[in-house]
Amino acid sequence: MGRIKKIWGKIPAGLLALVAVVLVVEVFLFNYRHWESLWNVPVGAQSVRLGDGYQDNGNGTYTIGEGNLEMEVGTIEGELRGAQIEMTVLNSGSRNFPIRIRQWVTDESHRLYYELPGRELWEKEKRSSYMTYHLYGDCTGLKILPDLTAGDVISFELTLNPRVPLFLSWERMTVLFLLLRALWALRPASVLHAISYMGLRSDARSLVLISFFLLHAFLFLFLTHVNPYFREETGDNQKQYHALAESFKEGSFSLLEEPSTVLQNMENPYDYEYRTQVMSEAGEWYKWDHAYYDGKYYVYFGVVPAALFYFPYYMLTGIHLHTNELIFFLALLFLAGMMGTVHEIIDRWFPKTSLGLWVLLMELVLLGSGLIYMTKRPDLYTVPILSGAAFGMMGLWCFFLAAKKGEHSLKYLSAGALCTALTAGCRPQLFVFSLFGLALFWDDLRSGALIRMKEGKRAAFAFLLPMFAVAGLLMYYNYSRFGNVFDFGANYNLTFNDMRNRGWQWDRVPLGIVAYLFQPMKLVTEFPFTQATYFNSQYMGITIQEATYGGIFMTSLFAWFGVLPLLFYRQMKKEGSKPWLFAMAGLAGAGMIIVADTNMSGILQRYFGDFSIFLMLSSAVSVLVLCSHPKIKGTFWENIVIKGLLVCFVSGLLFQGMTFFLDTGEALRELRPDLYSHVKYLTAFWL
Repeated sequence: MGRIKKIWGKIPAGLLALVAVVLVVEVFLFNYRHWESLWNVPVGAQSVRLGDGYQDNGNGTYTIGEGNLEMEVGTIEGELRGAQIEMTVLNSGSRNFPIRIRQWVTDESHRLYYELPGRELWEKEKRSSYMTYHLYGDCTGLKILPDLTAGDVISFELTLNPRVPLFLSWERMTVLFLLLRALWALRPASVLHAISYMGLRSDARSLVLISFFLLHAFLFLFLTHVNPYFREETGDNQKQYHALAESFKEGSFSLLEEPSTVLQNMENPYDYEYRTQVMSEAGEWYKWDHAYYDGKYYVYFGVVPAALFYFPYYMLTGIHLHTNELIFFLALLFLAGMMGTVHEIIDRWFPKTSLGLWVLLMELVLLGSGLIYMTKRPDLYTVPILSGAAFGMMGLWCFFLAAKKGEHSLKYLSAGALCTALTAGCRPQLFVFSLFGLALFWDDLRSGALIRMKEGKRAAFAFLLPMFAVAGLLMYYNYSRFGNVFDFGANYNLTFNDMRNRGWQWDRVPLGIVAYLFQPMKLVTEFPFTQATYFNSQYMGITIQEATYGGIFMTSLFAWFGVLPLLFYRQMKKEGSKPWLFAMAGLAGAGMIIVADTNMSGILQRYFGDFSIFLMLSSAVSVLVLCSHPKIKGTFWENIVIKGLLVCFVSGLLFQGMTFFLDTGEALRELRPDLYSHVKYLTAFWL
């Protein structure tokens, strides 16, 4: 007994209090339906009238046939506070999707049946069989209509006014504990804000960095493999890099498969409606979302992922690289570049930054960068965006290392230039990562002193050589395919519109600004508590659009810090021209990409990955400038900033949690119903 007391005495009181809070919340809040129904008197429904669509098998089961499938409870005396409807399809095999039911009731105020909201019965989620009613006085009738199909064999049991059992969840308690522990550890009064990040011993800081990297690596591994749809490439459009690797093996830049003669003879194969009609009438089809030019199929997506990853993997193994595996690797590359860049920003400009602020900034930049969405959707369309962003971040990190402490490392300068140049071969608009490099070396370039020095000439050569080498290869690739060194082939894609005549229209720009920056989220009361939004406008023309989840200023509150360099440019420039210029480069890059994407591509959720990291880096630098200001650091105002960052952190987690199950295609509800239903009833505990 004394030993137990000794062990308990070593556990911090705060930790014990936190565990107690979690237990109380789990037992009494998340399970309040249990306590609410504790005094219920369960009653089995004795007289349930079944429609003529039920064939009694004589053993308590029913076979569904043609006819009426309504179930009506004949006599209900007294208050109906709840019901447990247990229904199982016995011959469903491995089926794991819900039985949807509709319900109607009559009560003291309604002689005629009125309908209640529909519900879903998930076989593996017992919590879904319980429901609570709020009727007008005593119930006088209950009618249930399940969504069943002919041939189903079911078992059915109905209990009125049941006692809802305790549904204790270790997953929910663990998540709540970790969240509360993180918020407590990152609060303004936490010891983490008294520890200098750069003041840590090198081995301690390395341990922090490695732990952060590995923790998020496991997260990305889960995200890239959670959806079975993305574990294999389905459809020709998802296999384009595979086809390009096969073409490279044969020494060709065009795909090996020849287009249909019907397509080749078409007057305008880029007219979607006309193309669909002609090909359908001929009984033939074409490769969706491929580039078609001069009687050949091409891949208009960036060639760098094919050249660096898909082709070498195919040549070495004889099999094709799965895209979700590549996305996982690229996510790690992006994470490494992001961590290295933030480290160098702090080391160079803000060495007194606390460990707590470092953790907050790292998480906020990650949450707002779009990386979680991209790893959740590891398909072909994500590859050029994430590869470009990953190379861009690695290049930026190398630029910081190249200019460290007034020296100019030629190897890091060349590596930075190479990575930045590769962004153009992944996603051309991401070449604006070079703006960050321009901001870092602005003083040297503006003075001209670096160019006049012998060292400067070597630096210029180290920078320009990889830039010109990559540019030359890309120009050769483009010219060989389309006869134009600047033509990447996007205008020849076979999708919904003729991109050749799309043109540049400034009237599209406001649509992109609103949709990408300020479109509010659409919140609902049903899981996952948000819905995709579709942007409506009076623009008299075609703008490509898919569902989005809200503008970045609405979904990532941290992004608002990024506008501070613009609003308070005089004050921020006084704190250091380099950080201000770097933050402005992030704003300029994000703005340029939004304008370009809106005009050249459209408004799509995945395009947030093009510009979000620019805003996040600008926001991070702005926060660091604020917290290092002598009138703010260590004062009440620093506490306000940290509390604001905690609000941004929690709101970012909520947004990612809600949109994790929200998608317009390949949704987890249909592809991982086990995960969807489990999380639904863990979060919507009031159902």
